[in-house]
Amino acid sequence: MIDFDAPNFEYNTNILMDGIWYADLPDIIDWQCIKNNMKKILEKMENQEYDFFEYDDEGFIKGFKSICSPDYIRRPGVEAISFYSFKKDGTFREMQMPNLLHYCAFVYNSLFIFNDFFSVLYLKTENEKYISHSNSYVVIGETFVIPAGYNVEEEFEEGKFITKNNKNQERMSFGENMRRYHCHQDTYLYSAKIDIESFFPNLYTHYFEKIAKYEPYCSLGLDNRYFAFLDMFHQRINNNQTKGIPAGLFSSHIAAELLMLCVDYDIIQKIETKEMDYIRYVDDMVFFSDSKQELEEIVSDVQRILGKYRLRINGTKTLYYINSVSPAEQANIVKTYARLPFLEVENKIVLQEEDYNDFKEYITELFCADKIVQIKAIFSLMMKKMKDDKIDLGEGSERWFCYLLTLAFQNVNLVCHIYRLLDIIMKKTDENLREKHLLRLKKKTSLIESKYTETLFQIWHYYVITKYMTKGDKANYLQKYIGTGNINPIILCMFVESGKHENRELLSIITDQMKKESSENDWRQKIMFSRWWLPLIKVRMKDSYNYYSFLRSTSFPDIIADLIDD
Repeated sequence: MIDFDAPNFEYNTNILMDGIWYADLPDIIDWQCIKNNMKKILEKMENQEYDFFEYDDEGFIKGFKSICSPDYIRRPGVEAISFYSFKKDGTFREMQMPNLLHYCAFVYNSLFIFNDFFSVLYLKTENEKYISHSNSYVVIGETFVIPAGYNVEEEFEEGKFITKNNKNQERMSFGENMRRYHCHQDTYLYSAKIDIESFFPNLYTHYFEKIAKYEPYCSLGLDNRYFAFLDMFHQRINNNQTKGIPAGLFSSHIAAELLMLCVDYDIIQKIETKEMDYIRYVDDMVFFSDSKQELEEIVSDVQRILGKYRLRINGTKTLYYINSVSPAEQANIVKTYARLPFLEVENKIVLQEEDYNDFKEYITELFCADKIVQIKAIFSLMMKKMKDDKIDLGEGSERWFCYLLTLAFQNVNLVCHIYRLLDIIMKKTDENLREKHLLRLKKKTSLIESKYTETLFQIWHYYVITKYMTKGDKANYLQKYIGTGNINPIILCMFVESGKHENRELLSIITDQMKKESSENDWRQKIMFSRWWLPLIKVRMKDSYNYYSFLRSTSFPDIIADLIDD
């Protein structure tokens, strides 16, 4: 059972819920409202008040029922919402957001099993040996943790780490990861970094149930139900496919980490008689040794171990280093303040032309040195100062805006930081200048849609421009977006208006898309299990009109209604 009175209950619930939402996405919907309702929903789930879950005799969810899969999905699966983030080299990485109803089951079971599963594995001293080689642990103390590995991009905000999901947690996990990394690195002279090829797309869900019989779990005697649930759950949220699990989710991270602890166990057995050590973050494995030859030889052993799970080493990414690899690129706040002193001033400052020139010069140097983390840190400091009204761009506001926008195209990994800054500039400028900025953004729309469709670039672009459009302009832009033919549910959320009967055209677009993909007659039963669930719940949160007699009908899942209604 879930211990609703436990001190860690609310914290763990929030961490698990944050895990559905990729951190670099903008604030598309009122996620805090949903998190605030989770305790009520979990209590109802425990009382088995919803028809969508199948329970065992103890109240653990073992399956789903009353799910109406869209016609184009393998039954009884549901459709994830896909979009793309960027790898360091600027190539696309597919990310997914799972169906919210299904994700609630993951949250429920993870809390249900916490004391008998995660506490045993992570908090018992005698089991430390099984997790000590992993830097992608999922529990610290009595709480879940969204991990920060040794290769995390460290940023700062007034001397503190900026985190993706939880500031305090990120600082804690980053420090722990660095400690573990240096402990295993010790004084070894060489290191080898091994990466698994297409890790999440190549994970077979059936292995999540199989590993219950592998070490270390067969010795620990952990509850097999959670392993079986992770197998079933990841099939259902991914079109009922057994190969591949969605990336960017905490549920996927937990499942992958449990499997990789088995890999750790086998690797440790292999190297325990050698003068070597080993540390891993998700699928990135680093081996340490005084012998480069020994490191080269271990690669074939690792491949044999991975073959047990039908995984392969990415040979093009196996790298060898002398004197060991530096575990992280870190931002240097001292250098930043030295070069850009206006970022350290406590009193409000109006930036002058020389500040702008110094900024451009320093950013150019950092680009040439490929110090993207340092650039992100600078942008984070600027955001903090501008939000607190400590920096005024003054008469140079236009040139700052134009320069920042062009930087987004220079390195797409800066897109999220840059558009947050552009949003602040738009918010703080007068109406005439805001219109000029809006026009500049609009002129880039076709370029972004041609090169970066369904990416974070396009998502952030629409997020900012729709915030500052008139209602009529927004309606026209919606039609232009629909005309592109690539309609993403996340971007549709940007066009949702507040007020009764304000979203008739948007609902028509969504239902027309669903009717094209599924049956004309039964779209109401299937649409909340398709990728369109996200804009639909935002419409219900913002608009009280009962479109198509659907949004407030029995076809709209009661668990979702309970989650989003005040």
